[in-house]
Amino acid sequence: MSQPEISQTETNEHVGEASGRTPNGVESTDPESGHIDTVHFGIFHDQLQAEVQRLQEGMSISHNAVTELSKTFGEYSKIVSTVGERHGKDQVLEDKIRDLEATNAGIWKNIETDRSSHKKVLSDLRKKHDKELSGLLAQAEAGELEKEKYEEMERSLQEEHDRTKQGMARELKHKKNQLENENAEKIANLERKQEELESEKARLEHELDKRTAERDQEMETRETMQNKARTDIRKLEKSLADIQAKYQVDQRPSQFYEDRYKRIFDGVGKIASLFFTELPDKAIDDPVGTSARLKRKAPSFASVPIGNFECSQVLRLANAQHVIFDSLCGSVWQPFFSRYLWKYERAKSSLPEIYSRLAAYGEDFQQNWKVSTLKILEELDDKVDVGELVDTLIEQTVIDILQPLLDDSQLGLFKDELKIVYNDAIELGRIGERDQSPVYPDTTASVNDRAGWKEYLSEDYDMDDAANLSRTSSTSEISFGPLFVSPKMCRKSERVSPTPTAATPVTTLGNGAETEVILPGVALFPNTGIFQEGAMHWRRIQGAGREIAKNINGVGRRPSTSTSMKSLGSAPASPREPSKRWPRQGTRDFD
Repeated sequence: MSQPEISQTETNEHVGEASGRTPNGVESTDPESGHIDTVHFGIFHDQLQAEVQRLQEGMSISHNAVTELSKTFGEYSKIVSTVGERHGKDQVLEDKIRDLEATNAGIWKNIETDRSSHKKVLSDLRKKHDKELSGLLAQAEAGELEKEKYEEMERSLQEEHDRTKQGMARELKHKKNQLENENAEKIANLERKQEELESEKARLEHELDKRTAERDQEMETRETMQNKARTDIRKLEKSLADIQAKYQVDQRPSQFYEDRYKRIFDGVGKIASLFFTELPDKAIDDPVGTSARLKRKAPSFASVPIGNFECSQVLRLANAQHVIFDSLCGSVWQPFFSRYLWKYERAKSSLPEIYSRLAAYGEDFQQNWKVSTLKILEELDDKVDVGELVDTLIEQTVIDILQPLLDDSQLGLFKDELKIVYNDAIELGRIGERDQSPVYPDTTASVNDRAGWKEYLSEDYDMDDAANLSRTSSTSEISFGPLFVSPKMCRKSERVSPTPTAATPVTTLGNGAETEVILPGVALFPNTGIFQEGAMHWRRIQGAGREIAKNINGVGRRPSTSTSMKSLGSAPASPREPSKRWPRQGTRDFD
């Protein structure tokens, strides 16, 4: 026997009862809500306002959901009634309506529960604030009493000091008169000795004039000898210059290196933007697994969320460039790098050790050995080809790490683009090391070195409010260090360089040498909050992955239809959050 039919009017009445409620379940002119908006709760004001805002947003989303359900029933109720009349299957529609009504009742129950808990928290915080305020007022009163006590002590000590000072002045004057009377005879003796000393002074001046004449004659003789010695020194200096010319190398201007290193840095930045701005499907489908594979290869990816949103993109591009430049600085931009030693796997680590030990023989000896050694290595390098070694280096230190973020069809093109950059870097590194003032990279980023390091994160970047709160919180569980995106290029010189400018800052070292910044480094610094925001998104993604696994493996539970692996690329869904298909009015999209 078929169930009684549900008319169009009855359906609209049921839905209207649910949709007619306000987001709070009460009238919108709730005096308590207005009281919360106008009263300031001291140090807990921001926290309470945030909790109330979240409650209001949740109730607003629920209200919107009920409104959409009402529209749906209004549009399709006639069709359902017609189908039920023709086929006698209106029981299915009734079951769905009951399920929706039960779901709506559960939502309202959760809202009322949240309101009750927030009211209790508000009351407790208000009592705590009043208690702390009364304690602070008592401390202030005690401080005023203590202040008056010390001011009285200061006045008494000042009066005692003045009396002591006057007594000492009288005693000093008395002793002065007494000493003058007792030492009158000594003063007469001293005056007599002064006359004797003046006579001795006249005799010594006469002796000095005589000795000065003898000295002038001796100086003329020495001048003749010095002229002869200068002639001999000039001959020796010419011979020494001929010897030193063999160990001299050219010194290129800083602009030469700035242009070429900037070209390499721009090339790496373009490669990173081309291949890592978008994520491949395999990374979007499995963000947690992709993050784990990246973390095993490069610890800097530990808290980098995988998803198509701005925070993930910034951290991906920064870490990709970090991996490439870390590979360059750790291989081809090392001291005494030689293609010959690299190809034939010679022990190149012994050359820096020998160079450091030669410092005991003087800087000139050390520099001459370095120049002669580099010239020999340059002759050997011209005879070898390291193309295969460059391919292996790129595969092992870059592609092997970043492969989870690359599509398989991109690997060949990515490798070819990097090979061009690496070949240019090898040649430029060779020129920079053989310069009279060698050029070297510095990967130690410092937020205090404003001339040497720049912030990678754009000023236009909109930081998530939750990340800002985490960044300013003193109870953060994770500490982050700066991540260099591109190294700072410097050069050392013993010579006095031109006056430093903002474009070419110069730092004077303790040994008299100067360090000039050829090209400032770029880094992500933790004080911007980008790492905290990334960690927050990463924890959300990881938590959503666990929830999906729990839903799949749970007994008698059905996986949520509003959460899929692809949604992990943005903010993870949770049972308390609205579906992505629900309309959003006045709420912040986490994507």
